[in-house]
Amino acid sequence: LTPEERKALAPLLDRPITHAQNIPANNRSFVQNWKLEDLFPELDKPRKPDLASGRQAFVDAQCLTCHRFGNDGGIVGPELTGVGSKYTPRDILESVIEPSKVINEQYQNHTAIMKDGDTISGRLVSQSNTEVILETDRLNGTTEKIPSADLTELKPSALSPMPEGLVNSLTKDEIVDLVTYLRGGPN
Repeated sequence: LTPEERKALAPLLDRPITHAQNIPANNRSFVQNWKLEDLFPELDKPRKPDLASGRQAFVDAQCLTCHRFGNDGGIVGPELTGVGSKYTPRDILESVIEPSKVINEQYQNHTAIMKDGDTISGRLVSQSNTEVILETDRLNGTTEKIPSADLTELKPSALSPMPEGLVNSLTKDEIVDLVTYLRGGPN
């Protein structure tokens, strides 16, 4: 930067870097097998949001394992930092409760159906005339090479890699706080 640019950008450049924070997860017990109809009405009720509760719910529901949010989280699922500016609270809640309803192609798994009847599912890494490579464990980066000669079909999976029921250990209020937290951003 030129000296003039440095001076103009000083308020941004002088800010300390915020590093990722490790938030311990709480052990949780099953609360309820939540359905959208249980939670949609709660989004419209006036209440004071508890962002600390929403942040803890984000950790306890294991969202940070796969999703990046601000400086925290994993990279195997979609980035969630700006989700609040793109989606309504209902859209966010629907994605949390029914993750397979809409699956972004970038994160969609594929299922390889083998000639012997076995199936292997994972993220499609590459496909050639001779082999298909699927990432079968996104968290550990485990891949499986499948010879094309052993395949009968390779098709997109209708199931999201995000499991259903991750919020079933949260209360109704915690789920609403989670949606509010996601809408407001990590800060």
